[in-house]
Amino acid sequence: MTTIGPDPVATQARYALTSDPTQVTHIVCCRAAWDVTICGFAVTNGEINVTGDPCAMCITMVEELWRSHGAPVEEHCPYDASSCPSDEWLSDRIARETT
Repeated sequence: MTTIGPDPVATQARYALTSDPTQVTHIVCCRAAWDVTICGFAVTNGEINVTGDPCAMCITMVEELWRSHGAPVEEHCPYDASSCPSDEWLSDRIARETT
């Protein structure tokens, strides 16, 4: 029996951090897969933009979801009103996804 090693696809970074203020920044759920944004935009380029203006449609959808749950606006998931993960958890996830 031979051991080939880790799957090369599984060890490659799935996303790249970008800093392009001319590009719109779409909002995704921090715990879900980052394939579809909150406004429904399909993420096809695998980039996480950290400086663009937020997508107005994403913001509208988040606000509508918060209102539908009656949950506090800050620090709660718009999908299920659960508490959002800590900034440290999010930073760790971004590091895992982009390195």
